[in-house]
Amino acid sequence: MSYQGVPELFERKISEVLMATGGCATDINANENIGIFVINDKEAEKNCCYVSVNGKNHKGNEFALNAISRGASLVISEEEIGDKIPLIKVKDSIKALCDTAEYFRKKELEYVIAITGSVGKTTTKELCANVLSQAVRVHKTDGNKNSIIGLP
Repeated sequence: MSYQGVPELFERKISEVLMATGGCATDINANENIGIFVINDKEAEKNCCYVSVNGKNHKGNEFALNAISRGASLVISEEEIGDKIPLIKVKDSIKALCDTAEYFRKKELEYVIAITGSVGKTTTKELCANVLSQAVRVHKTDGNKNSIIGLP
């Protein structure tokens, strides 16, 4: 999965994720970089953070070991995972994801443009990014991430 060079654009340390979430850490390397955050273990890759989200049918923890085997450097979870798993344990994984996103947005992004409406958001986003990238560095989401989990 491509995230348009996000790991190259930003230097995110596990220590910052810990600070942003206010969680309790076990077996982490605080100086290690985190590139992307995923909630699907199949999207996990080297230096990513797997956020364990519980759904109606599955607990995210069921997939944490697979995320680690695929290269994830960190798991954010509401529950313990097991020995030797780099973990930040939090009260609410979705809130931790949102808090982390807010922390990095304030740190890394000088301006944020939000596009709303009922029709044409993705096209408008693509046009704005294309025009603005002629003058400044631009980061845009891949596709459409309009949810409490996708946006952060």
